[in-house]
Amino acid sequence: MLIAATATFGAMTLADSQAGRDAAAGIAEVSLPVTTVATMVVLDRAGAPASMAIVVLSPDGRGGNVIPVPVSAADAVFNLALEVEDVLPLAETWELFGAEEFALQSSEVLGLASDFVEVVEADRLGELLGVFGSIELDVPDLSADVARVTGLAPGVRVVLEPEEVARLLSTSSPQIPNREFVPLHSAIWEALAGRVGPGIVTASGDRAVLESLEMVLAQLVAGQVGVRAPTFSVPEARANPRQVDAVILDVAELIVIFGQIAPANVAAPNPSFIFRVESTFSEQQLAPYGVNNADIARELVQILLFLQSNVISVYTSDEGAPPTTVGLVARDAAIETLAQNWSLVFGAIDLVPTAEVIAQVDVTVILGEDYLEFRQQRLEQDSS
Repeated sequence: MLIAATATFGAMTLADSQAGRDAAAGIAEVSLPVTTVATMVVLDRAGAPASMAIVVLSPDGRGGNVIPVPVSAADAVFNLALEVEDVLPLAETWELFGAEEFALQSSEVLGLASDFVEVVEADRLGELLGVFGSIELDVPDLSADVARVTGLAPGVRVVLEPEEVARLLSTSSPQIPNREFVPLHSAIWEALAGRVGPGIVTASGDRAVLESLEMVLAQLVAGQVGVRAPTFSVPEARANPRQVDAVILDVAELIVIFGQIAPANVAAPNPSFIFRVESTFSEQQLAPYGVNNADIARELVQILLFLQSNVISVYTSDEGAPPTTVGLVARDAAIETLAQNWSLVFGAIDLVPTAEVIAQVDVTVILGEDYLEFRQQRLEQDSS
């Protein structure tokens, strides 16, 4: 079952941001990479979501990334009946409101616009996964309940045909929290990615619009596949008064993930600047601090979100950062605003007018080596 495209979610939020409305005129603009983003929802025997994954193709249409997402991922909501803060998991949205609302809520939970959402049962999924062939799965640590319902023994290597993979991705139980299946789902996708290697088919190279999951998967296996499973937390009892099966995803981490692989589809709902963040510290630069570039980017995204700004594009590498943080800004008004108080966020920052901007981005921040010391001082102040 194909659900209507949810790409309008991202477009609407970008259009509504003040920064987007104030885009500079007469400045050369570079487009964000265009990627195909598909959401796959797998149903169990009862017709309820058992697992889901976001498939993001590389810009050239060969290979890409898979992001397994718990179907218990939840939005924070206000429960009018209980008059308390509550959570609404995606699986419950499916049960109460149906597939269309599920698709909309998944875009909101992930902050990502999908080009389409496709819902599949085990039989159809087995057909779709045939393009991967058989896989070798090192069974991860599983709860006793998950091991029982799947028939898998943790620590054992098994060979699985596509139909068996589909069965595992569509297995659930009302008595077992969905989060307990997540290690298995992630391990399955890692094994599928490992099966692909550098590519197991030749892509057509046709950049026409991909309109089905079958077409997307055919392009996915034409190149290297990465798997990036987001972390999550279990809400406290006071935030989950009904004690439903729910987890909360890390929004900043999601932005770091999707800002690298699908920036054009990342939403920007806040009424302030839209940032691109570049964290390119070398291992030597990071060694005294015990963090990596993804950690640095996630922390900064979290701060910018707290300040009601937006981040839609993220770049990380270990090529080495410049000595001082640089902010590439297109508009003079933006430079004046940033110069007033943004040193509290970035430390010393050299604001540079640029004649070339990235579409939808107001400010590109290239973190410099002095940011690491500024960050350390901030952490020490926060802990004192």
